Amino acid sequence: VHGQSFINEYIIKHHLARFLNSEGINRKEPWWFFIPVIFVGFIPFSITLLTTLINEIKKIVENFKTGFSFNIFKYFSPEMPIEKRFLSFNILAFVFVFLLFSSASTKLATYILPAAFPLAFITGYIIDENWTNLKFDCQIKISNIIISLIFGLCAIVAAIGLVLNKLGISLGFEITKDIKILAIIGFILFGGYAFYNIYNLLKKGEQKNFFVSSVVFMSALTIALSTFIFNFVVNFGENELIEYAKYAKENNLKLATFDFGHRYSTIFYYGNKVEIQEEPNYEWLNNKLSEDYVIILKNKNMITMPSEVKVDVFKSGKKYSLAKKVEE
Repeated sequence: VHGQSFINEYIIKHHLARFLNSEGINRKEPWWFFIPVIFVGFIPFSITLLTTLINEIKKIVENFKTGFSFNIFKYFSPEMPIEKRFLSFNILAFVFVFLLFSSASTKLATYILPAAFPLAFITGYIIDENWTNLKFDCQIKISNIIISLIFGLCAIVAAIGLVLNKLGISLGFEITKDIKILAIIGFILFGGYAFYNIYNLLKKGEQKNFFVSSVVFMSALTIALSTFIFNFVVNFGENELIEYAKYAKENNLKLATFDFGHRYSTIFYYGNKVEIQEEPNYEWLNNKLSEDYVIILKNKNMITMPSEVKVDVFKSGKKYSLAKKVEE
């Protein structure tokens, strides 16, 4: 339907250009961008991975000092136990994904998601070795102490914030209802997780209890935040763009978008050429209105719109509106 413009925009710009050059996309980040993304995104198990990695690096350094020769291929050979080979392939998969996306010019936090799967298998191997062979016991125990202290601190910060807000003391930003709810959720979940793990540690409980509490914590956190995540997606406005594009198509109306870039849901659901104006050019808007276009514009455009520009908004959502020219 869109011919060369589809190839230029979707294939060249958003695949080749995103990797080689972020200019025009405004997503350029330093090479280490995904390190904190992975660390935060894989909590609480990222601490376990980190302590285990440090321990294994120490072993490798000590072995090299005694004349140890490292042969990477033996870890993939059929003579190696299948669990070791499986671990090796997952390490290779993680390193490949990490280096590939770290070398790209354009970086977004979601790009590194494929690395989560081999990381999960690597973590599972570490935990299984601990349960069955008592390996990595010290590293896992240290990681549990660290993460419990971090989560405990998060709970304390949330509690202090709620108390200060209750006392009417300004925190330097607006405390909305959603922020209050998140603070309460954070205090309950982070505080409960930290308290249970510290209690388990003092009672010399099994390492399995830490793993179970982590799974329960992450499941509860995901459920608690699901409403906020859903609202974020809705507020992003994509559903409104789809609705307006379908309306224009079904009513054989010419469609244009004003003051935002390409939105592929709009182009796809309209099924024809969409006139796109990426800047707030109100002369362009007036011209399109006079040519009987319906215009998708952001709600905030209505606030800044000059008085000489007259539009009839006949559909409105949380972020976008659909407008046409005012009938004489």
